[in-house]
Amino acid sequence: MKEYEVTVTRDGRWWMIEVPEIDGLTQARRVGEIEDQARSLIAVTLDVPLSEVAVVIRSVLVGDIDALALAREVEQRRASAASAEQQAAAALRDAVSQLVARDAATRDVGELLGISHQRVSQIASR
Repeated sequence: MKEYEVTVTRDGRWWMIEVPEIDGLTQARRVGEIEDQARSLIAVTLDVPLSEVAVVIRSVLVGDIDALALAREVEQRRASAASAEQQAAAALRDAVSQLVARDAATRDVGELLGISHQRVSQIASR
């Protein structure tokens, strides 16, 4: 399957889809339609089956802003946040285990860690 690079720009109410390799241009109303429209343009232009066409969207420009780059940054930050959340949960479990093992009351542990004493009991019982 051959892969074609695509660049996209916003023009009024339309997304203009450029496929430089075939000197082709098409449009889409919604972002979700971009890949299908690009693939269709390439398949029709080159007279090949749609199943043999893949696209890689290199940029999605809205004015002077690359929305695709912004979306990738957001996704990267979400992944970092999810990783940090997992680390915080592990640290919480570890703190509960250590404190409960040293006979600290669940109410006191909960107050220290900012969680309910019921949650302390749930974590400690695992």
